[in-house]
Amino acid sequence: NPFLPEMTRAAGFPLGWGPIVGGAWLASRVATFAIMNRWHGWLGSRLTATGGAWACILGFAMCVACTLLPAGLTAQVIAVVGLVVFGIGIATVYVGALYYAMEVGAAAVDEGGKHEALIGLGYTAGPLCGLGAVGLWSAGVIGVGVVNPVMLGRVALTAGAGRAWQVAKKL
Repeated sequence: NPFLPEMTRAAGFPLGWGPIVGGAWLASRVATFAIMNRWHGWLGSRLTATGGAWACILGFAMCVACTLLPAGLTAQVIAVVGLVVFGIGIATVYVGALYYAMEVGAAAVDEGGKHEALIGLGYTAGPLCGLGAVGLWSAGVIGVGVVNPVMLGRVALTAGAGRAWQVAKKL
């Protein structure tokens, strides 16, 4: 959400279209919730977790990448598609994680609390990646033209660290 104004401006959306464009990820999220409610083929599938996570990363990367292109239709299409993919990923991870917490955790109250705590961690870590990039720019360490690539790199490193921790935990 903090990145949406920058993305819509850089992609060349008309002033006032920000909330409409930003709603693309929320609309795809709601649609994904509805689909997963009706279709249960995702239950117990590893693709739910991995596919959802990759959709989040890919959608976010598309949104950042659109700011590196010249403003216009191509950047706008990539932005909207990126938001839709991001919304699908967020919903898939959310529903899959909640199902897993309730099934594997025997529907214990602590499991629901862990689930919400991890969501809060995501809502904290994501903006911190952007804040870190802006902080580097403010300190004169990087130029304004590389803030978004640095932010994307920080997100990739954070995602990679999370995956490494997950793999190491299994060992």
